[in-house]
Amino acid sequence: MRYISIVIVILFSCQQEKDYDRLIESADSLSNVGNCKASINLYNEAIKLKKTDMVTFNNRSFAYYQLGNFEKAISDVNRAVELDSRMTALGNSAYYYQNSGNHQAAIKDYNELIQQDSSAENFNNLGLSFYYLDEYDQAVLNYRGALEIDSTYSESYNNLSLIYVAKK
Repeated sequence: MRYISIVIVILFSCQQEKDYDRLIESADSLSNVGNCKASINLYNEAIKLKKTDMVTFNNRSFAYYQLGNFEKAISDVNRAVELDSRMTALGNSAYYYQNSGNHQAAIKDYNELIQQDSSAENFNNLGLSFYYLDEYDQAVLNYRGALEIDSTYSESYNNLSLIYVAKK
């Protein structure tokens, strides 16, 4: 009898995993074609099956972001970072904060992200948050940091020119 119970539990777990994978695949496809409301519904169902998957929360956060619902996007991406502070979720969190006007939170996340990935893009984005706060000296330092990593990173050159214009 105990053996039958174990087999039933294993079969149920396998079926749940297949259901979860199908939900995520469908939700991602819908999100990719811009049907964010439907994708969110499928992500919600997937989360009921697997409450601790960082990727699901991260992907749902992007769907919310595309709908302009920054509060839910930030909530989901923060949950994703809590579950696993991979660079994707942390980068999304910083980006969402920056685009919703919460530059202090974006700076915090970009600084943490740079500890994991000191790319020109991350330094440039950190510089943007300082720029939006009118902290031009800090912005310049980060734009120059980006250019030290990649001297062809044109966005940083452009952003430096904006600071020079703003200072005049």
